[in-house]
Amino acid sequence: PKSDHITADERTAMTKLLSSKLLEADQADVRIHGRGPLRRLNRDEYEQNLRDILQLPELDIHDMLPEDREGYHFNKTSEILDMSRVQLTAYLEASEAALRGAMATETRPAAAAKFRAVGTSLFPQNSTFGEREAMFFARGNHAITFEKNPTKEAILASDQDDTIELALFRSAHWPYYGYPKKFVATRPGNYKVRFSARAVIQEKGFVLKPATKPLPMTFRARKPSGPDVSGDVRATGGVIDIQPETETYETTISLRERETFEYSLLGLPVPLARNVKGGPPSYRYPPFPEGGQPGVAFQWLEIEGPISPETWPPPSHRVLFDDVSIASTPTKEDAARLLQRFVGIACREPIAEDELRKFEQLILRRMDGGAPFAEALLAGYKAFLSSGHFLYLREPRAEEDHFAIAERLSHFLTNTRPDAQLQRFAREARLRDANTLRSETVRLIEGKDFARFIKHFSDY
Repeated sequence: PKSDHITADERTAMTKLLSSKLLEADQADVRIHGRGPLRRLNRDEYEQNLRDILQLPELDIHDMLPEDREGYHFNKTSEILDMSRVQLTAYLEASEAALRGAMATETRPAAAAKFRAVGTSLFPQNSTFGEREAMFFARGNHAITFEKNPTKEAILASDQDDTIELALFRSAHWPYYGYPKKFVATRPGNYKVRFSARAVIQEKGFVLKPATKPLPMTFRARKPSGPDVSGDVRATGGVIDIQPETETYETTISLRERETFEYSLLGLPVPLARNVKGGPPSYRYPPFPEGGQPGVAFQWLEIEGPISPETWPPPSHRVLFDDVSIASTPTKEDAARLLQRFVGIACREPIAEDELRKFEQLILRRMDGGAPFAEALLAGYKAFLSSGHFLYLREPRAEEDHFAIAERLSHFLTNTRPDAQLQRFAREARLRDANTLRSETVRLIEGKDFARFIKHFSDY
């Protein structure tokens, strides 16, 4: 009909005609090219894969890799996850750091260091930003006044005075740097923290009284520096509800080498920083809420760590060397067996013998050149972890290509490699079955690792 308007029936007929043709064309294109191109692991996925393979849940090689570009607001977009020699070098360095972190070089674990803080050693200084409304030391529920220029003897005495409490009333935002005086982690790992504390209310005149309800807190790992710290500051140890009655609390925190940790009260105000007429910053604390300012008073704090693994060598070392002692004289046969075992753990799908032989030859050439067994083996492992077998996710292209389905699904929902059950379904060629694929999707969504989807995908 000669009309400027299309009728509803005409629109329906046209849509029905086009939909079938477009679907046929799309299916033909997918059969030839797949649903998407080859995709490189982004740095979050690469780190999580190594954590799972090496059994190092606290492994931190994220910042050794170049930041991934974003496409369509995501960092999982194939077309922007390119590869350059700079990135390849970074992957080689990051994989080597991970492998060396997994290897035990001592015959027994190092003894855990112990640190205890009481009195004014609970905080780096006797005052902080926001003045006394934000923090003060107290004895007998009243703020303590310190001399302006105390002697070394006076400082040492107050640092050891267990009648002094540290009272904090700020949230964990800049400016913020409240950590135990003189504590720094000498080695990376998990540290056990025990401390005594109570929830309090600050009244006018810098007086403490018991709180009427708990106050939540956590700890934040960071480098020991001033309040204008830049770089990684992250929560660790979980959320702890501090009760009005004095109690002892215990948690485990994760620290990198040369890091400390700060007290991090949650949900409280932060001092306002202002630069008046270009001058130095000044700080103003928000007005007291009705009934007084909530906070936490700490009596003492103890740190012990890093916590040694329950077995030695640790599980990460056994991933690399199984039961072979690197202090002995392992053979080339040992090297070949260990490589095949490691690739079996690390590879997300079967690998051809001729491909595996390339990595074996690299190891054997290193051994023939006089390299120590462990160094030669790690060179082969590093090469594999930086190869296309490990760095890339393929697109499923054939009916029998179930491993690629498992990889794509797992990295989408958990940011890492397929777990044992998903791998088994791939080997059994069951992932083209709609019911199996749906049930596996639901299982991954209901699992604990789905939290990574929320953090690394849906947050974008």
